[in-house]
Amino acid sequence: MLILILLVVGFVVGLAVGRWWALLAPAGFGVWIAAVNEVEVPGWYLGLAYGAVAALGTAGGVLVRRRAREPRRDSSSR
Repeated sequence: MLILILLVVGFVVGLAVGRWWALLAPAGFGVWIAAVNEVEVPGWYLGLAYGAVAALGTAGGVLVRRRAREPRRDSSSR
Protein backbone atom coordinates (compact mmCIF):
# COMPACT_ATOMS: atom_id res chain seq x y z
CA MET A 1 0.00 0.00 0.00
CA LEU A 2 2.83 2.38 0.86
CA ILE A 3 4.50 1.68 -2.49
CA LEU A 4 1.31 2.69 -4.32
CA ILE A 5 1.03 5.86 -2.27
CA LEU A 6 4.65 6.77 -3.02
CA LEU A 7 4.09 6.20 -6.75
CA VAL A 8 0.94 8.31 -6.82
CA VAL A 9 2.39 11.15 -4.75
CA GLY A 10 5.55 11.11 -6.85
CA PHE A 11 3.50 11.20 -10.03
CA VAL A 12 1.47 14.15 -8.79
CA VAL A 13 4.63 16.05 -7.79
CA GLY A 14 6.20 15.37 -11.19
CA LEU A 15 3.03 16.40 -12.97
CA ALA A 16 2.68 19.57 -10.92
CA VAL A 17 6.31 20.69 -11.17
CA GLY A 18 7.14 19.34 -14.62
CA ARG A 19 10.91 19.77 -14.27
CA TRP A 20 13.60 17.18 -13.72
CA TRP A 21 14.83 18.91 -10.57
CA ALA A 22 11.61 17.63 -8.99
CA LEU A 23 13.57 14.40 -8.46
CA LEU A 24 15.25 16.17 -5.55
CA ALA A 25 12.06 15.69 -3.51
CA PRO A 26 12.20 11.86 -3.55
CA ALA A 27 15.95 12.00 -2.93
CA GLY A 28 15.35 14.15 0.13
CA PHE A 29 12.58 11.83 1.26
CA GLY A 30 14.91 8.85 0.93
CA VAL A 31 17.61 10.57 2.98
CA TRP A 32 15.06 11.47 5.64
CA ILE A 33 13.80 7.86 5.82
CA ALA A 34 17.38 6.62 6.13
CA ALA A 35 18.06 9.08 8.95
CA VAL A 36 14.97 8.38 11.08
CA ASN A 37 14.73 4.63 10.50
CA GLU A 38 14.07 2.72 13.73
CA VAL A 39 13.33 -0.78 12.39
CA GLU A 40 15.49 -3.86 11.90
CA VAL A 41 16.11 -3.18 8.21
CA PRO A 42 19.17 -0.99 7.51
CA GLY A 43 18.20 2.66 7.10
CA TRP A 44 20.07 3.14 3.83
CA TYR A 45 18.15 0.24 2.30
CA LEU A 46 14.72 1.60 3.20
CA GLY A 47 15.70 5.11 2.16
CA LEU A 48 16.99 3.87 -1.18
CA ALA A 49 13.93 1.72 -1.84
CA TYR A 50 11.33 4.33 -0.89
CA GLY A 51 13.23 7.11 -2.62
CA ALA A 52 13.56 5.05 -5.81
CA VAL A 53 9.84 4.24 -5.91
CA ALA A 54 8.92 7.89 -5.39
CA ALA A 55 11.48 8.91 -8.03
CA LEU A 56 9.88 6.54 -10.56
CA GLY A 57 6.51 8.15 -9.95
CA THR A 58 8.00 11.63 -10.20
CA ALA A 59 9.79 10.83 -13.45
CA GLY A 60 6.55 9.45 -14.85
CA GLY A 61 4.72 12.64 -13.94
CA VAL A 62 7.39 14.81 -15.54
CA LEU A 63 7.29 12.72 -18.72
CA VAL A 64 3.50 12.89 -18.96
CA ARG A 65 3.54 16.67 -18.49
CA ARG A 66 6.24 17.11 -21.13
CA ARG A 67 4.37 14.90 -23.61
CA ALA A 68 1.16 16.83 -23.00
CA ARG A 69 2.89 20.17 -23.70
CA GLU A 70 4.51 19.07 -26.98
CA PRO A 71 2.77 20.37 -30.10
CA ARG A 72 0.84 17.67 -31.85
CA ARG A 73 1.98 16.70 -35.31
CA ASP A 74 -0.79 16.24 -37.81
CA SER A 75 -0.03 13.44 -40.26
CA SER A 76 -2.22 15.04 -42.96
CA SER A 77 0.00 18.14 -43.23
CA ARG A 78 2.86 16.27 -44.94
